[in-house]
Amino acid sequence: KFGPVDLEAEAYWMKGQRASDVAGTADVDINTKGLYVNGKFNMGPAYVGGIFIYASGDKDPADNDIDGGYKSTLVYGVDTDIWGDISPAIMFADDYHDYLATKGNATTVSKTMDNLFLYQLYGGVAVTKKLDLNAKLSYMKADQVAANYDDSLGTELDVKATYKIYDKLSYNVGAAYLW
Repeated sequence: KFGPVDLEAEAYWMKGQRASDVAGTADVDINTKGLYVNGKFNMGPAYVGGIFIYASGDKDPADNDIDGGYKSTLVYGVDTDIWGDISPAIMFADDYHDYLATKGNATTVSKTMDNLFLYQLYGGVAVTKKLDLNAKLSYMKADQVAANYDDSLGTELDVKATYKIYDKLSYNVGAAYLW
């Protein structure tokens, strides 16, 4: 915190080798990296900010190396989200995985944010102590894509209202448009 400015960032880089659990199968070389930056400027009850996320994609999914993001490096099926409960866009909800996986990208995008560049601007206002209204505009593209495919994953506009019922209980109503 720097006066009215909130800033948070996190980066990772994993490099090494994971031993194979199956006899006769080669070990896996790992080289994966990512960056998350979130800056927010508070102006009384209103705020504006921006988010940048990068998670490396797998350059050649057919080889025995893992160049992709954090989830690719660990075991699939396990909650391996390095950035905790960050959900920058509705695009990362479970309902949208099938759509993104069919875009022809070398690796898929999921809520754990592999193979991704994300740029987002957001703003909102705390109408009362209990009611917050906000909007965010995100543009996402893949880091690595299969030949003859576009790297664009889309642009999304989200609007949301959050009503704080109790300290640890809130009600959210939102809408999003992805193009």
